[in-house]
Amino acid sequence: MRLFFQELKRISKSLIFFGLVIAFVLALTSQLGFDSHEFKEPDPHQEYHGHYLTDDLSYIYPNLMSDLQSSVDSNHFATYPYGFYREKNLEQDEIDVIKEIMVDLTGLPYEEINVNSLTNIPDREKLETQLDKIDAIIGGGSFYAKDEYQVHFGNKGMTYEDALADYKLIQENGYDVAFARYFCDYAGIFALLLSWFIGLYVWNKDRKEGIAHTIFVKQVSSQKLILTRIIAMSLALLFIVLVVFTYYEIKLLMMYGLALLNPLKAYILVIMWVFPIILFVVSLSSFLTIATNSILLGFLGPIFSMVYLMSSSANIFYNVGYGLLLRYNTVGNEAYFLSKLNTFLASRAIWLAISIFLIIITTFVYERRRRGFHAFKNKISVKRRAKA
Repeated sequence: MRLFFQELKRISKSLIFFGLVIAFVLALTSQLGFDSHEFKEPDPHQEYHGHYLTDDLSYIYPNLMSDLQSSVDSNHFATYPYGFYREKNLEQDEIDVIKEIMVDLTGLPYEEINVNSLTNIPDREKLETQLDKIDAIIGGGSFYAKDEYQVHFGNKGMTYEDALADYKLIQENGYDVAFARYFCDYAGIFALLLSWFIGLYVWNKDRKEGIAHTIFVKQVSSQKLILTRIIAMSLALLFIVLVVFTYYEIKLLMMYGLALLNPLKAYILVIMWVFPIILFVVSLSSFLTIATNSILLGFLGPIFSMVYLMSSSANIFYNVGYGLLLRYNTVGNEAYFLSKLNTFLASRAIWLAISIFLIIITTFVYERRRRGFHAFKNKISVKRRAKA
């Protein structure tokens, strides 16, 4: 524990830590503002009550097929590779293959397919298998991909009753829990982009100041040193995120009182959402810096993160899958998130496991370098003794 607190103290006094504090605060407040979200019971006289995501194929399937038929007839397919819009035009043989798939799904000749005739809905497995084929023909990045179609064709307008049920569920679970998801949507992005720098700074500082040689000869195991340092860096970054979230938690507390909040659940959600991202990025940046003995490759990390962000799903509202970065850019739709809770927990566990694997590899590489240093020292000592 002594080594852990030494590392934590060293990090907290570093220039990079203060820079990251400023960066996180400015980035999060620029997106969330300085006021917390205001929760209101739906007004029955209001025309628009928002929308929610449904997985009901009887609603999704007609919308999807209608959009696909329109794209086929006009030969214009919207895709978003790497986050940028690109319109694709297909060859006639590719169009014919898509038509055959549509005929297979509907059981109707292509000319007879229309919204009113889509009474036979295929099972989800068959639909998603065929949609993957269509997406591959288009070239990827389309709305018809298995992990995209639901969010684009399953958005359904809320009735007053739907909105009221969602509001009561949010109120039951705690206003701050709903806000925590929205907060984590942005916190996860900035953690993905900014967490690279602390690992690069700490390991490079050792190398420049010659601290690495002191560490090599100390009686501290490689496993203990690497694990302690990576955990210390990750917790330091998580602390910044939690401090910013606490500001909004206090604002919610002042607005609604403790009875309508669930701070324990909200903080646990923030930690489970953001910490795997931080730990993975810090572990990867540490591995790259130690393995190459240079920060140049590590500096490409933020670029890799940006590419990953741009190439990830265009779904920013309900993207609760197995990716490193989850998206939930909305305060509402409580029921949908609860339906994905097991997926959320599994994805966080997977990325924690991957991070641990990276730490093990980093320890192995570090130990090899450490043995090389000792071997070099012993070689010099032998030569000096021989001369004497």
